[in-house]
Amino acid sequence: MATPSVLKALTREQIEEAFKKTKAETNIPGIELELVTEKYYDRVCEFAWNNYALKEPIATSLGVENTDEFKNIWMSSFKLNLSLIFIDKETRDIIAMRAIRIACKDDVLDLESIKSQSIRDMLAFDDYCDKYADFFGHYGVSEAFHFWGLAVNEKFGRRGYAVEICRAAINMIRHFGIDPVYIKGEASSNYSKKVHRCCHNN
Repeated sequence: MATPSVLKALTREQIEEAFKKTKAETNIPGIELELVTEKYYDRVCEFAWNNYALKEPIATSLGVENTDEFKNIWMSSFKLNLSLIFIDKETRDIIAMRAIRIACKDDVLDLESIKSQSIRDMLAFDDYCDKYADFFGHYGVSEAFHFWGLAVNEKFGRRGYAVEICRAAINMIRHFGIDPVYIKGEASSNYSKKVHRCCHNN
């Protein structure tokens, strides 16, 4: 019998309570931390395309296009209400995003259901890397929070927002009170590698 998922059993109330604690601990002048909920879905999807997909090396090299199919991939994560954004307090513009989803050892990727060849190739590449890294086998776990889709509006670059939103995400996960808990993530650019190192070292 499969072990019940602890992460997927988190309720909206538990997530919002952990977020409130994290928000109270996050003090950045002019910036407000927000949980990605229904009111932000469309805006965050647009932000993800403009500030992540158009700059991410794998997506750009494969020519991934901004289709409904691509949006649905993002929405499958955003609807978990685990992802975080930074918002400019004055303009209310989104300036940074940390997308978070739940990854399980027994997840099955159905490539045949993907119509877009570029998206199919991107997901196939990701799946190959996952199997090669063998995260779940290495740590002997069956599930983890998955950090993916880190982005900062280039107008607000080089101010440490990427590191800060990653730290906020880690703090929120701590506030879930799950022990042990694991975080899985990939670094597909020098930018994301640097951010991950900064978070790991602090």
